[in-house]
Amino acid sequence: MFKNRKDAGEKLAKALEKYKAENPLILAVPRGGVEVGLQVARILNMDFSIIIAEIDKRIKAFSGGNSLPYMKGRTVILIDDGIAIGSAMRAAIELCKNRKTRKIVVALPVAGRKVAEEIVNKVDELVVLEIPRYFRAVAEAYSKWYDVTDEEVLDLLRENIREKKFKSYNLDVHET
Repeated sequence: MFKNRKDAGEKLAKALEKYKAENPLILAVPRGGVEVGLQVARILNMDFSIIIAEIDKRIKAFSGGNSLPYMKGRTVILIDDGIAIGSAMRAAIELCKNRKTRKIVVALPVAGRKVAEEIVNKVDELVVLEIPRYFRAVAEAYSKWYDVTDEEVLDLLRENIREKKFKSYNLDVHET
C-alpha cells in the first residue's frame, strides 16, 4: 500500500536506480502518473516529460504546444500511478516504438496481474512494485487516493520548471 502518489514515486525511484547510468528519459502518463514520474525524476536526477498518446484537449494544455523530447536511441521509462486496464500505457508504448527508442521500461507502483503479463511482452523491462492478488482498481493500492485534475497536473509541471531554473541559478552563483 502506498500513502499517496509521492510515496509511490519515492519507492519506485529506489527500484529504478539501476537505470541511472543509461541517462533515461522519464515519460509520465497524465494525469496520475505525473506526480509519480516527477518524484522519480527528481530523486534520480533524470530528464522528465509527459507522454500523451491519445489525442484530446490535454495535449495543448499539458505540453504548452511543445513536442515530445527527442528519444531515438534513448532508454525511455514510462511511468503511471498504476494500471488496471492499460489502454493509455499500450498507446504510449507504441508511440515510443515508433520513435525508435533503444529500450522501453514500464515502471508502475501497482498493476493487475493480467495487464502486467500483457505489458511485459510489449516492452524490454517491466518494473512493478505491487501486483495484488485481487485487483480491481489502482485506487485500492493507495491509502489517500483522489482523481488528479488537469489544473493539478499543470501546477506540478510549473513547479518542476521553477525548480530546474532555481537549481541552475544556484549552480551559477556558486561557481564564481
